Amino acid sequence: MLKIFLKTIFRNLSKNKGYSFLNIFGLAIGIACAGFIFLWVEDEVNFNSNNVKKDQIYLVKTNDKVDDGVFTHSSTAGPMAPSMQASIPGIANTCRTTEGSTSFLFTIGNKAVNASGKYVEPSFFSMFTLPFAEGNAGSAFSQLHSIVITQKTAKKFFGDEKDVIGKTVRMDNKQDYVVSGVLKDLPENSTEQFEWLAPFKVWYDANPRAQTWFNFGLSTYVELKPGVDAAAINRQLLNPFYDFTTQKIEDDKSTVHVFLFGMNNWHLRDDFANGKMTGSGRILYVRLFSIIAWIILFIACINFMNLATAGSEKRAKEIGVRKVLGSGKKRLVVQFIGEAILMALLSAVVAIALMSLLLPAFNSLVQKDLSLGLTNPYHFSALLLLTLICGLVAGSYPSLYLSSFNPVFVLKGIKLKTGSAVFIRKGLVVTQFAVSIILIISTIIIYQQVQHVKTRDLGYNKNNLMQVDAQGDIVKTFPAIKQDLINTGFVKNAALADHTTIDGGNNTTNISWQGKDPNSILVISQRLVSQEFMSTTGMHIIEGRDFQPTDAVELDDNHMPKDSNQFMNVIVTQSMEKLLGKGSAVGKTMERPFNNGTFHLRVTGVVKDYVYGDMYGQSAPVIFYDIPDAASLLYVKIKPESHLENALTKIAAVMKKDNPAYPFEYKFVDDQFNQIFLSEMLISKLSRVFAALAILISCLGLFGLAAYTAERRTKEIGVRKVLGASVSGIATLLSKDFLKLVLISCIVAFPLAWLIMNKWLQNYQYRITISWWIFLIAGVVAILIALLTVSFQAIKAAMANPVNSLRSE
Repeated sequence: MLKIFLKTIFRNLSKNKGYSFLNIFGLAIGIACAGFIFLWVEDEVNFNSNNVKKDQIYLVKTNDKVDDGVFTHSSTAGPMAPSMQASIPGIANTCRTTEGSTSFLFTIGNKAVNASGKYVEPSFFSMFTLPFAEGNAGSAFSQLHSIVITQKTAKKFFGDEKDVIGKTVRMDNKQDYVVSGVLKDLPENSTEQFEWLAPFKVWYDANPRAQTWFNFGLSTYVELKPGVDAAAINRQLLNPFYDFTTQKIEDDKSTVHVFLFGMNNWHLRDDFANGKMTGSGRILYVRLFSIIAWIILFIACINFMNLATAGSEKRAKEIGVRKVLGSGKKRLVVQFIGEAILMALLSAVVAIALMSLLLPAFNSLVQKDLSLGLTNPYHFSALLLLTLICGLVAGSYPSLYLSSFNPVFVLKGIKLKTGSAVFIRKGLVVTQFAVSIILIISTIIIYQQVQHVKTRDLGYNKNNLMQVDAQGDIVKTFPAIKQDLINTGFVKNAALADHTTIDGGNNTTNISWQGKDPNSILVISQRLVSQEFMSTTGMHIIEGRDFQPTDAVELDDNHMPKDSNQFMNVIVTQSMEKLLGKGSAVGKTMERPFNNGTFHLRVTGVVKDYVYGDMYGQSAPVIFYDIPDAASLLYVKIKPESHLENALTKIAAVMKKDNPAYPFEYKFVDDQFNQIFLSEMLISKLSRVFAALAILISCLGLFGLAAYTAERRTKEIGVRKVLGASVSGIATLLSKDFLKLVLISCIVAFPLAWLIMNKWLQNYQYRITISWWIFLIAGVVAILIALLTVSFQAIKAAMANPVNSLRSE
């Protein structure tokens, strides 16, 4: 019985080879496209899944209430972790680490390489799942100057040597560390990425300020006991008794509160506004592209429905005979659904072939190392389920429509009433092209928004600006290094800074000035730079003057003036000038408490606002201090007319001469700037690809419908040609109905696209205004594509010899 059933299905498919090919190929593109998206989504949602305790591990975040709202960050005070563990019963363990990753030079014999890592407490190994390839967690930090490295780092340090435990490496040319363990390499979809780990105690003892409640400069992780509700802990942390801030208080006036942020949210939902998760971030793109995947699959299914119902007249007699011979409606429905599922299975095979061919290109596009993993039962089951869904959806309407034919009408040759089918078919075509037009409009707007931000005035010149880590004696010998760089003829200037121009820096709320509301809490960024910083980065002094050699004051070990009565000259941004009150800020003074004293600031210049941190946001107030000794970065401005390779060769020679113990490694600020927009650029590229695929699938269906229409009207076309109709006239006749549908699609798509993209743009402070010409371009493109698709069949039918079509009349 099954053999006869399958034989019947294959015979019916072979009768309509052209339409079957279009259906299979269109559905294959849809399944392949959805498959790629689901692979990407799977990787995104499974971030940190390598951690067995991922449901129990939390990062302590801080909500700092200021005048502009609530500022959320991940910096915490040193005593916070032990205080939380002692005060809150639900906490099983805590761990403190340095923030982010720090790069140091490691010397191994005659080899010197840079590697990034962090200082962590021993509990880090029990909280996070970090399998050891050599050594174990118990002995990892048995010595104070121990270091644990990853397998890749071991290869980087020691080449192909085995058993590296016990070997010595020198960090930053200052201290020898003994390798006490080798970790298996971390998966790419892990938030925690590092090359080495060293005991937190080394860093903590060397930074006494970090040991106070007054300094927020490290990360705190918490492991909850099984079954403990994090939300309940967060409610506890709002209680003044658990106010882990700069000091313990017993009232509710604290402006700083901490909360637990779960590992499951670190990658997808790490976007906060006014102290709360926004729902934006990576999760927004995961949801968006998941929806797009289902939409593209639906478009492919629409093709099947349209072509199946359009070709119904060819199968009308077959259905009539089957009904007369006793086939019931249920059996016919099963047959047609079976045909659809079989086509979906064939499409799935083609889709797998397409994905195998295109996977390297997709990995390059999304910057991941994904694999099809068909041996993975979850992947295979998902593919099978997806195929069945496509088969059922694609075959549902055609099976019900075809099985409803009246056998008496069919066998007597009475023309079938197809009004409702035609109406539904047209509606499906309109839906297909409306979705395609929305994707075209979305693609244009996303591209515009990204370019709008990338070309905004940053307040400094990022081009030809090089950043080098100020390792070794760079800070001490900076004047000589700067002069040697300028003497190369390729360098315009050089400067020192403690933070990158792109990212945020050290913030404070403890600066006061005359006229400031004593209850006001304002976040002000601070930058410690050398006198050449403004001219090197291209920042514009709009009032007062730049730093001068006479601005230097004698500082103590904490980079604060030794004489508390001495004023330190500073430069502020326009945003800071507005906070200081009406009129010019030049000559105005400020005060900042520090430890048990206060130091005084005098404004000598105002610089134009510049953008840092949030590239979509507004410029925040910044104060620049002439304190080059605290710098960690060297900036080099290469002359714009210089040949870059020659300039790099000369700069490398200077750095090798003046800082021989450290390898010359650099970054360009414009590359760092572009890195910020990787997610947006990825979304822009993916939207272009998916829009093109949606249009391609829609056009395959339109091509098939045009072929069917031309075939059905063969005799009419023959008569018209005999009566003198021109090729262009007949082509226009056949095309205009389809073009009307595309026009209706435009009318449907335009307002929907505006609503969707206008809502998306609200996520950005600095955004474009949606222009009318975007809709015009999208409409014209859709019409032209449809016209080209239909015209081939229309012209082919119009040029056919009428004798062949009218011979039987």
